Amino acid sequence: MVQPLEIPLGQLLTFGYGCCLCFAGLLVLIRQFRQGLWLAVGLLALGLVTIESDLLLREVATLVIWPAFYLYTRQSLQIVRWYPLLALHFLVPIIWGAAHWLEIVSLERWLAAVAFLQLIPYILLSLVELYRQFRSRIFQQAVQPAYASWAFFGLLMIFALRLLLPLIPVDYQVLMSVFYGGTGMYLLGLFSFSIHGPFRRESWTLHLEKEGASNFEEELQRRLNVLLQQEKVFVIPDLTLQELSNKMHIKSAALSGFFSTSLGRNFNEVINEHRVEEVKRLMRDPNTDPKATLMELAYKAGFNSKATFNRIFKEMTGMTPKAFKTQLTE
Repeated sequence: MVQPLEIPLGQLLTFGYGCCLCFAGLLVLIRQFRQGLWLAVGLLALGLVTIESDLLLREVATLVIWPAFYLYTRQSLQIVRWYPLLALHFLVPIIWGAAHWLEIVSLERWLAAVAFLQLIPYILLSLVELYRQFRSRIFQQAVQPAYASWAFFGLLMIFALRLLLPLIPVDYQVLMSVFYGGTGMYLLGLFSFSIHGPFRRESWTLHLEKEGASNFEEELQRRLNVLLQQEKVFVIPDLTLQELSNKMHIKSAALSGFFSTSLGRNFNEVINEHRVEEVKRLMRDPNTDPKATLMELAYKAGFNSKATFNRIFKEMTGMTPKAFKTQLTE
């Protein structure tokens, strides 16, 4: 007679909870790959921590969660693409995994200390990033208050919980299960906002449109000035109209129409004008490294091609970058 498979209820619930986290991560990855990539990575890593029995995979996933979450907080107002330097955020789990794989040394006893030392700076960086964004006027007008409260104060509570856990005289594994359980609930809350969208883009834009074209255009100009003059988003080399409209929380078609009807220029012309002005400012700035080449200045301003930089600079100033710089030093 075949005996029924007996699985402890706690273990079954833990497995189900981990599967929910992984499912949420996959859903974000499928539906909002660009905007929700790093939240998806955090959810998937936490899901693996919850259900995975393989020691190496679980430990590496533990070290991936908070760098991914920090990149998610940065992504609230702009897309954080993958580029080689981002790998530095995951240097600790990469080294940890490599050491296990190469069997250099047993690291199990050091995991708690390493994970804790990694967690603190990334949570603090995330809190600073969230606070900076929520202080932004654009973000305050565009984001749902419930999302702002959950994101900032929820993370603050997670951080406080992690600091207080060592003071409780309970088995370490039990304490970490409580901590990651609470972290999972927090990330699932962010997941729910992510799926429904934390921004009030449609209602906000429609409200402005109902107030009148002049008010709508004034608001768009104000938001554009903040992004171009204060935040200098034009230094992003491959900035697109869609990404700029996402930052302004309006439809790309509305922004394109604003450029053509109100400014009499298209998106590329506006962005390139600010890049040229930034290069000129860097040339005049006494704090600029005198040994910096023209292309180094161009890259800082957002240009990613020498030919494009030289052509656009000459079109807008009537002279080459080298001639312009020579003129300044005469």
